[in-house]
This record gives sequence, C-alpha cells and structure tokens, in this order.
Amino acid sequence: MSFLNAAMALGALAFVVPLAIHLLFRSRFRSLDWGAMFLLQDIVQANRRRMQWHQWILLALRCAIPILLAFAMARPLISAMRTMAGSEPISLILIVDDSRSMSAAQRASTTMRATGELLQSLSRKDEVIVIPTSQLGSVPEAGAAQDARMKLRALQFDGAPVSLDDMLHAGLAACEVASHPFRRMVVCSDFQDGILTATSDGSDQALVGRWEQARSDVELDFLNVAAGEDPAQLGNVFVESIEYDQPAIMLERPVRFSATIRNLSDAAMSGMRCSWSVDGVNIEETEVSIPARSTTQLHWNHAFARAGGASVALSVEHHDTLLADNRRRLAVNVLRNIRVWLVDGNPSNQPLKSETGFLKVALSPFAFQASFQSSGLAGFQGGSKRPPIGGLRRDIVSTRVLSFAAFSRAFKQLGASQQRSKQPSSMQPSATQQDGDRQSSGKAALAEGLSDIPDLIVLANLKLPPGANLHNAAGQTFAGFIADGGNVVVFDGDRMDQDAWAACDWLPATPLEVIERGGSSMRMEPPGAKYAAWSVLGGSGDSLLDTVEVRQMRRLQLRDNSTVMMRTESGDPVVVEHANGKNLNQRDGRGRVVQFAIPCNTTWSNLPLRPVFLPLVQQLVLDLAGGAESLNGKPGETFRIQSAGMASGAVGSNSDERVWRVTGPRNQVQTRTIRVGDPLVFDDTSDAGVYRFMNTELSGGSRAVDDSATSVEATAAMVRVIEVPASESRLRTLESDRLMAIGDALGGSVFDDAGSLIAATRRDRFGLEVWRPLIWLLLVVMVAEVLWQQRRSIRSRLPNDRQGVAL
Repeated sequence: MSFLNAAMALGALAFVVPLAIHLLFRSRFRSLDWGAMFLLQDIVQANRRRMQWHQWILLALRCAIPILLAFAMARPLISAMRTMAGSEPISLILIVDDSRSMSAAQRASTTMRATGELLQSLSRKDEVIVIPTSQLGSVPEAGAAQDARMKLRALQFDGAPVSLDDMLHAGLAACEVASHPFRRMVVCSDFQDGILTATSDGSDQALVGRWEQARSDVELDFLNVAAGEDPAQLGNVFVESIEYDQPAIMLERPVRFSATIRNLSDAAMSGMRCSWSVDGVNIEETEVSIPARSTTQLHWNHAFARAGGASVALSVEHHDTLLADNRRRLAVNVLRNIRVWLVDGNPSNQPLKSETGFLKVALSPFAFQASFQSSGLAGFQGGSKRPPIGGLRRDIVSTRVLSFAAFSRAFKQLGASQQRSKQPSSMQPSATQQDGDRQSSGKAALAEGLSDIPDLIVLANLKLPPGANLHNAAGQTFAGFIADGGNVVVFDGDRMDQDAWAACDWLPATPLEVIERGGSSMRMEPPGAKYAAWSVLGGSGDSLLDTVEVRQMRRLQLRDNSTVMMRTESGDPVVVEHANGKNLNQRDGRGRVVQFAIPCNTTWSNLPLRPVFLPLVQQLVLDLAGGAESLNGKPGETFRIQSAGMASGAVGSNSDERVWRVTGPRNQVQTRTIRVGDPLVFDDTSDAGVYRFMNTELSGGSRAVDDSATSVEATAAMVRVIEVPASESRLRTLESDRLMAIGDALGGSVFDDAGSLIAATRRDRFGLEVWRPLIWLLLVVMVAEVLWQQRRSIRSRLPNDRQGVAL
C-alpha cells in the first residue's frame, strides 16, 4: 500500500487525544466498608466488567475517528506487488483492427470513440504507437496523442483479416522501439472467429506458447467493439467470388464469367439489381433473387474488344450492414495472341515428320487449314466466292519453328542487347555505332524472332539444354527468361543427352533411363483432379485419354517443389512441373517449366494421333500464358511486374531506365523509376480496388514525369486488383467465453467498453484508491460512537435497572 498524500497520514497520531482524555478524566470512587457488602460481591464484579468493556469500546471508537480521517486524507493506494508507473510516462501500443468487418454496424464509430477516450486519458508525457492491422509490416513510429488521433482518422476499415498471433508479434516489435519502461498493449478489434486461424494454426495453446516465448514486461488488454451486438441485425448480402471458365482470355473471343452472391440474412432478397462492368463502365444489368441463408450463381458472357489489362466488376444494389462487399472486382489480361517458339531437335521439310510437326498443327489448326485453302481465300478476297469454313477464323496461338542453331543465335543476340541496355549511358555505344550494329544484325534478328519475344518456348527432343553450349550472354538470357516469368515446355525424345539434361537445374525432374513396354502399353489416368486446365479431358468414366497408348517413356525423378500433372495408371509420372504456388491453380508470377516424359511425335506413343492431343496442348498453352502471373491479391500483398527489357521486348533502347506510373483506387498517382530489365516491386497495396500500371520511357534521360499521360510515351499498361477475402463478410465473432479464456491464458483482460478499459488502465498505473471506503467507514464509526455513548446513559435512567455499586 502507498499514499498519494503521505504527510496526511501523520494525522493518525491524533488518536492520543481521546486516549489521554480517557485516562486523565476517568471516574474515581471512594471505598466504604459495609458489613453486608459480601452479599453484593457477585453483582459488583459483574457490573464492573460490563462498565470496563463499555469504556474500552467507546475509547476504541473515539481513537478510530482521527485515524480513519487521517488515512482518508492521505489517499491510500492498493496495488499488486510490483512497481507502478504512477506519474511516470508510459508507452501505449494501440493495435487497431481496420479489416473490412470493422465497418459493419457501429464497429468503426465505436472504435474511434473508444480510442479517442483512451487517448484523452493520457498525459502529455505519454507516447502512443498506433499499429493498424493493414500495416503490421511497417516500421512502428511513436508519437504524441495528437499524432495518434490523426492516424486513426485516416483509417479506411477495408483491409484483409489478420490473425491474433500476427497482432501480438507486431505489438511486441513495437515494444522494442518504445521509449518508456512502462508499456501497455491494447488490441481493439471485433474478434472475428477467423482471427485465430487467418495465419496461425488455430490452436489456442500454440498461440499462448508463442506469446509466452516472445512477450516482455507489457500489460495486455483486449477491447471488443462487437460486444453486445444482436446477430439478427447483422444480415449481409455480398459478392463472394468472380471466376471465368477459360485458362486465358483472348481478344474478341467470348468468355463466360460466373459470380457467386451470398445472402447471410434471415430474409429472402428479391429484385436486387446487379451490374456487370468493365474498367468502371457498366455493360449489362440484371435482377436476382436469393432465398434466406443461401447463394445464387450469376453468369455473363463477354468478348473484349481491346487487348491488355482490364478489370471486371459485379455490383449489387442493396443496403445492408456492410456495403463495401456489395462489389467485387477481378483483374484479367486480354491476350491478342499467344506467341510460341517451337525449338525442333530434328527439323524436317516433310509434313509431320519433324519433332514439332504435330504440335504446330494442334496449336495453329486454322493456319494449317488456310495453307491448303489459299486459292479459295484469294477468290473470296476478290468477291466472287463464299468464304470457306474457317477462312475468317484466327488462331489464338501463333507458332514459329526454329532449329536449335537459330534459337541459339536469337538468344545470344537478345542477351547481348540486354547487356548493352543495362550498361550506364556513358558506357553504351554511340547512336551511330548502334545504328551500324542494327543494320548488320537487324535482318538476322528479325528472322530469328528477336523483335517478338515469345510467351512460351517449347523444346522438342533437343540433344542439349539451352545454355549448355551457348555463350554466356545467351545462357544467362534463357535463365533470365524463366526467372522473369517466361514459360517453358520440354518434350522428351531419343535424341536427348540424359547426363546433360540431368545437370539442368531448372527442370522439375531429373531424366533417368527410358522405360520400354514391348507388346503392352501404358495407359494414362485422367488428370483433371490434379490440373484444372485439363478437366475438359474428362473424368474416370469418360476420359479422352483412354485411347492413348504409350509404348516408351522416360523415367522421371521428381525434384523439390515439383508436382505431377499427369501419370500412368501404374503411377509413373508423365507430365510434371514446378509448383511455384500453393497448388497448380495458384501461381506467384514466376516462370513455369512443364516437362513431358514422352515426345510430341508418334515415336513413343500415339498421343499426337488421338483427338485428345489438340485440347491437351491448347489448354496447357492457354494456362501457361494466361495463368502464370497473379493479377489479384489481398491488401498488403506485393505485386512483382516485369519491367522493360526482355519481358516487354524493348531491347536496345537508348534509355537505361524506365518509369512506372501507378494509379491507385483513389486516383492517387505514384511514380517509380527502375533499371531496364529489373522488375517493379510494388507493395503500397493497403487500399482495396484497381491499380493501373503504365510503363513509360523517359525522354532524354529526364526523371521528371508529368501527371498527364501525354507527356510520355506509353509502352505497357497493366491492371491489378486488390480485394478483401470474402471471409470478412461473414461477420461471425468469437464466443465471449472463448475470448475471455484466451485473454486469461495470455495474462490479459477483456473489456467491452472504453470506460472500463480506462478505469483499469488508471488502476494498474496508479493503483486502487480506497479513500472513499474509508470516509464511509469514518461516518459509520462516528455514528456508532454516539449511539454507544447514548446506550449507557439510557440504561442508567431506567427505574428497574440494577445499578452497580462501586466500592
């Protein structure tokens, strides 16, 4: 116990005043011998003891009055056996959940009001570190209460969910930069039921264990702003997801979009207007009705008239408790065509005799058909004949067949050009020398496809892997092609040097010996369950692969981070790839390498002769070209976008830098300057919405970029979308008992309002003042003293009272 006014406690010594009065002025009696006194001896002794008890109790009450008064004026504090901050400054670590669910009902306003009251209770010497959950990875900054209020007013409450584990560790990291030894961490959240499973393993014991290992001397409080809400008032309608049914979206070709709309209220919703839009322009409107506690599917067919990045959105006009999730966006990349280089290990002028003959027909069937209908097309152009079937159709894949020597020369030239573009401008050749170089090698570069960087490279039965016998520039360029997002498909064959390919570190599997089955053949199992792009090939009952027979194949030994896409019924892998994402349908933007254990001709199997070959290779190419890069992410995720150079085809540019203009969801414009060939790493994605990236070329080496798009030459435009996961729209909070149990296990307290939190903060900082109970006790003692004194006087006046005799 301690005192705020310790000097006032000395007033307790005033108790000696009633004690002295009692001792100095107590009654004195004279003794008189009386012969019959022995008959009253028992009565005299009993009355004497009673009078003594009465006097002692009265004395105790009178002494207690000054003691209680002095202690009440000294303002005693009751606290735990630890050092309290008291008047010392403290560091408040305020973790505010600004996820989308916090904007439901009155949670956001409750948070602002509660945090405002908490900040108002601080002194000028205290410091505050505000950590929004959307910025857990940022460097914590300490400031005054006024700075914290400004940061809180800027919160949007539209972020992604985070785990309690991440919140606590961010708070502990902020404790490391706190200036004061007394620290208090307050977590202000609605405590959705996913707060324990968003990034942790969901185990309360594991969470407590990690906290105990990492925690320091810091007080922990939970402020639950969703306490007392009526679940019946939290009905919500939201767009749960948007998907499309093709691996890649091609220009002027219809694509089917499907959206899932969920109704979490107890009432059916009818006649809700839904709007499909592209790049913010409404294209189609419709009405939907959804029963209570159910979902509905909404479909839309659309053909894009412009290639490049675009954003597709579905909006539902409905007023509910959470408006932000009534709209969901999806970023797509519309391809004009897919450029594929077919590197043939055994070229031939005879139809379908080369390694890539069947593959070229499967990827460009209309171009193959047009080569036999050139005369019909000529007549159509003159207006005398009807167009033949397929005459007006266009292949979505453009192929170019190259020999290994031509491929090597192209990549050698490309690598040298990139090396020149990355040199400082003082080290680059003069414009005259560059013109001479282009004149001497421009025809060869054009012939080898140098000016048309492919989206996919297919290596068919090559003896050696690229880079094995190439110059350093070419070898580094091909490795950079994969690292920068380029896709590669490798087909096996009898010409491959097993040892050379086994030493190739970018392959997903190590090639071993060739398996031969003599008279029997190996059959394929349906791959749809493993690879979504091949689900069109059928399932176990109607697989198009049933007629495929494999007589020979190479045994493959999987490497780390590789996944089997197709295997035989006996379990031998036939097609494998590097699993860059969590699964085959979630990519992280890096290049993908797909490896076949069979060739793409008829030497080892009849696959090229079967009808399944065309959808198999086309779906694979579409998925590699359209799904290699992640265009959609959660708030806080990083986008890695390829810069000029190899990815964009800007080879031999005079400028060694590129400027990216990034337009955010609130039309804020940022500029980033990077070197040619380096990727743009953009992590300022805390706001949900559409981000537009414009790759512009600096004019004259100047770094200044005007906000108008006309000031620079646009060379690339890309669209990315940040969306909050649909789990934030379910509005299910943790049960209060479980939250209390977690708080107790972590050594913290759970509060439902700011008032109780502020009171607890003051109590822990200064202790519990008990002067009020002492004042009440003083009043009771004073009344008791009067009543006890009057009791003796009343009894002495009673006629039947047996008076004692004092001798």
